[in-house]
Amino acid sequence: GVPYEIYQTTGEEDILEVVKDAIRCGFTRFVAVGGDGTIQGVASGLIHTDLPLVMIPTGTVNALARELGIPFALDDSVRWWMDSTERRSLDVIEVNGRYYLLNVSVGMAASIMKQVKREDIHRFGVLPYIREALRRMNVSMYRFKITIDGRSLIVRASEIFVANSGILLGLTALRLDPNADLDSGKMSVCWARLQTVFDYVRMAFKIALQPDSKTEELNCVDAGREVRIEANRRVPVQGDGELIGNTPVTMTLIPHALNVIVPPR
Repeated sequence: GVPYEIYQTTGEEDILEVVKDAIRCGFTRFVAVGGDGTIQGVASGLIHTDLPLVMIPTGTVNALARELGIPFALDDSVRWWMDSTERRSLDVIEVNGRYYLLNVSVGMAASIMKQVKREDIHRFGVLPYIREALRRMNVSMYRFKITIDGRSLIVRASEIFVANSGILLGLTALRLDPNADLDSGKMSVCWARLQTVFDYVRMAFKIALQPDSKTEELNCVDAGREVRIEANRRVPVQGDGELIGNTPVTMTLIPHALNVIVPPR
């Protein structure tokens, strides 16, 4: 048989370093079973290697798996990855030596994540996020300086999304940029001027129902290499659903840095 090892995460370790240690020990295939956070950690350890990532999604949102068309049923997931040889080479976003597959954002979403306890997320899924959002009837506005590939602009916004995929929460109905993809070689930089939680809900419905329409509250531009965000005060930053710090923050796109096994088309 094929030698293997099962590693169960504790939430305290650095998964990136666990994966790198396993590579040094000679392991050549990695199967990440879990939610977006676990998958992101395993993926980070495989950046700049030719070793493929296999993911079996068992989390709450499973945004990356949704976008890649990976089945959620455990039997289906195991069946296809054992047989599939099809790979996609994905771009990643690097921040301070860490890697993110979907998006990095600054503002409201990260502020909510800062207040929600991880154990509540594990018990209740997305409900703690919704509860915390409803407590914030009014949304803070910030003055941001965004530098995109060396060119700067000043904006007032409640939120800035720097997206690798252009899709929110893995839902194709919530697509910020119809031309963005996980291997497109570009990032979508979007800033929103929303004053209440209900403005966020209204914008989400508009994106879902009228994907080609433009709205004054949301602007998007492309970035090819680097995005830096500065603010008039410290603003929380999240990456792939994990709180990662505060502004200022610099994001660098690394094209085709991660190989992922995907279902046959």
